[in-house]
Amino acid sequence: MKKITILVFSLANFFAASSAFAIVGGVDINKSEYPQFLKIGGCSGSIVAGRYVLTAAHCEKTAANSAINGNSVTHFIGNPDWIANGYDVGIATLKNIYPVNTVSFLSDVPMIDENVQADIYGWSTGSLKRATMLTRAKDSVVPQALYLKFDNNGHTEQGDSGSPVLINNAIVSIHNGVDGSHEGDFGAITSRIEYSRDFILSTINDWHSPTELKFTGNKTIEIQSLHVNNTNLALRQNNGSLSSGDVTVTGGSCITDGDVAPFGICTLEMKSGPYEGKVVLDDGNEITINRGKKPTPPNPDPDGKGKGGGGGSLGWLTLLGLLGCALRRRD
Repeated sequence: MKKITILVFSLANFFAASSAFAIVGGVDINKSEYPQFLKIGGCSGSIVAGRYVLTAAHCEKTAANSAINGNSVTHFIGNPDWIANGYDVGIATLKNIYPVNTVSFLSDVPMIDENVQADIYGWSTGSLKRATMLTRAKDSVVPQALYLKFDNNGHTEQGDSGSPVLINNAIVSIHNGVDGSHEGDFGAITSRIEYSRDFILSTINDWHSPTELKFTGNKTIEIQSLHVNNTNLALRQNNGSLSSGDVTVTGGSCITDGDVAPFGICTLEMKSGPYEGKVVLDDGNEITINRGKKPTPPNPDPDGKGKGGGGGSLGWLTLLGLLGCALRRRD
């Protein structure tokens, strides 16, 4: 009976949810400050765990055959429960790791308070903008959806589907479309991370972190576990596979404090020289530090006394060789 009720409610709101309003009147955002928020096909999304883009399930048609700065989408999967509002979450897999120096973590914590500020980052206008809305109280019929109401600080449109909804700097839900269920008080329908947590974890099952950093000296970063089971990085640290090149992992709670639970956040402490190094969180998932900076190869002949004897004169080994040839000819 519960599924039938959700289905009826979903069909009643489906068309309204598919034709969303655009981030109009919002705030222009410098995309270099938020490289993790991307345009994917005709939708918006967020980079997660290096090569995944978290977006809306209904974006599959436009996102599945797209590319982001030449990095093509190789696979797209939507939450299997996406027949009802609140489950409209999809994940696109990119061919290569996408370079970002900052990420937004995901939160599966229930959000039931009303009038809490929520920020939405979307690309419907062709550039990155932020709209600010307010949460509504949890709907008892469709608890898996987070409903938002306009707060005169921008609203959303087609192209903003899949946009991350952030509360306290954490992604709590994914934007799906317009909410037409509150008469005279339009807003947005979004899908809570909380109710798609198993789908997200089973699809990604990896660490979520920045993928490109530039620094010399010591640095501590936070990373998030999006694994199905509790895990840590102690084994990789102990067997020497965690870091390579000109960077060393020196500690952090990801290694020293035991297992990290799904959606848990821990720290990595690193020390880097001026050249390229990598922190390999898992096979195929790595953080590159100081990309492309290679040490200058040593000069094999610093005094100019190598072959050629300096200044073009013949070296003594060459002279001995010529002398030997001459003696053989005489014999």
